[in-house]
Amino acid sequence: MEIAEKTRQLIRILKIPHKGSSIDKFVTISAGVCTLIPVINQSPSILFEKADKQLYLAKHKNRNCVMCD
Repeated sequence: MEIAEKTRQLIRILKIPHKGSSIDKFVTISAGVCTLIPVINQSPSILFEKADKQLYLAKHKNRNCVMCD
């Protein structure tokens, strides 16, 4: 969570122009973060699905934010 948030902040500080965007004039990122304690015979795709869900929430919450499960 800390690394994702620091990365988000650093990208915002760079003020990279986001030409043609109706949302923001600078590039921003949204991130989904999760952790998982592995279980024998558990598919690794569960981790990706959880992270993707958090990313979806971040994008629809406010954009330019980090969501964690």
